[in-house]
Amino acid sequence: MNGYPGLDADPAHPAIAALAHHLDEPAPVKVSYGTEAGYFAGLGLPTVVCGPGSMADGHQPNESIARSELARCAALLDVLVS
Repeated sequence: MNGYPGLDADPAHPAIAALAHHLDEPAPVKVSYGTEAGYFAGLGLPTVVCGPGSMADGHQPNESIARSELARCAALLDVLVS
């Protein structure tokens, strides 16, 4: 296998809807790079890819993430696990 299967997350899934409720932009975004997420979803695990920053800057030359975005991401994770 040379790559991972794509991820097609169902926005109506309760786990995904719970996450989306806390996001500024709750609609799923398709991207042209891959992660292991499609593999895990294929095993029947509810799977999303979520992280700090903007995909307009992510995986680009000179990409960066502001400290404030890291703090927001950490706060979101705290909410989701509590």
